[in-house]
Amino acid sequence: MPSEIAVGNVLEGQVTAIKEYGAFVSLSAGRSGLVHISQIASEYVKQVEDYLSVGETVKVKVIDISDTGKVSLSIKQVAPLERKDGKKPEALRERRSPARADSSPAGRPPRKERQDTGKDKLNSLEEKLKKWMKSSEERMQDLASKQKRK
Repeated sequence: MPSEIAVGNVLEGQVTAIKEYGAFVSLSAGRSGLVHISQIASEYVKQVEDYLSVGETVKVKVIDISDTGKVSLSIKQVAPLERKDGKKPEALRERRSPARADSSPAGRPPRKERQDTGKDKLNSLEEKLKKWMKSSEERMQDLASKQKRK
């Protein structure tokens, strides 16, 4: 495995700090880089601590080195992490599965199933268009009358 810090290289490093936006990883030659929260797992990551802990050794890929020398790293491009507790991410738990389509989130009435045909949708669109045209014409008349007054 290459130990040189260059874009595209896969390196091994140790997590030295965890912040709400990602984790800092110590690399070779005393350098360190940041694994942004979006580069930890393929799924939505709400808290970095659910996937990483300080002192843990991880494989990272160097995805960018800025002009100022900041090193951007990715774990998910090498081997995306799974939650330590094995739970699904919150964003996925909140979505309703097709099997539970009749249930509704707390505080909201269940959705009514629509059986609109293409013709119903077309009629609805035509009605909206007619209302918009009427409103537009009224505004144009108002503007014209204001112009005449000046």
